[in-house]
Amino acid sequence: MTAGIVCGCGICGCGVSAVETVFLSAVSDEFGAYRKRLRAVLNLPSVHVNAQPSPGDDEPGLVPLGTYVLATVAGNVAGSRWVIHIVGDRTGSDASPESLDELRRIYPELTSRLPQLPELAEAFAGGDPHLTYTQIEALLAVALGKHLIVAVPTAVAPRGGPSSSDEEQRRQAAHLARLRRLRIHEMQFAGVDDLAIQVLRIVFEARYGELAADGRAPGRPANLPYASLGSLFKGRDADMERLAGLLEAA
Repeated sequence: MTAGIVCGCGICGCGVSAVETVFLSAVSDEFGAYRKRLRAVLNLPSVHVNAQPSPGDDEPGLVPLGTYVLATVAGNVAGSRWVIHIVGDRTGSDASPESLDELRRIYPELTSRLPQLPELAEAFAGGDPHLTYTQIEALLAVALGKHLIVAVPTAVAPRGGPSSSDEEQRRQAAHLARLRRLRIHEMQFAGVDDLAIQVLRIVFEARYGELAADGRAPGRPANLPYASLGSLFKGRDADMERLAGLLEAA
């Protein structure tokens, strides 16, 4: 997680510490435009967004070309507190055997951290079910104890790229079914702005809930010079009664 700052919201001096780091996980062909928009919307004084580059981005990406792509992704998942995983109809690219070997080297206990999914042991050994880079991002989030938000688009949510195949849809349905066997927060969204609003609400509600549980929840900011005006009228009872009488006579 990124180092803490004095005021998490950057506005009120509330004393909330630590920047929330969010990793955006999605298939570029289908939701690449969402990643670019979400980076712009969610990057706040108290929120830092990690995301792979989308086609046409000017920003440097997190994932270099090469054999050990998955190891780089794993490092960025490990360095984030939240993972927003968009599950659409496209699967993305299958993870290479070399990448899976490197991931097993880094996290040899990975499959044992997900006992609810015994089939993953076979998958990480190179058998079925084949897993994609994007799908593994979500499984890594659960195995590493991150807050995983699974975002499922509604029928009206805009998407990019070519249409998915029947096989891709079948594999994505199986992936979503696996995730539902784990401890996740699932939501639906109708577009990128709807997704951004829901993500911010979840992140900040969780953050302030943790502070409240520790008895450190900040109060409302007060910018008035006096907490109350009541004391300013002490000793003026006679004047107030006279004023009330004049008003009644009028």
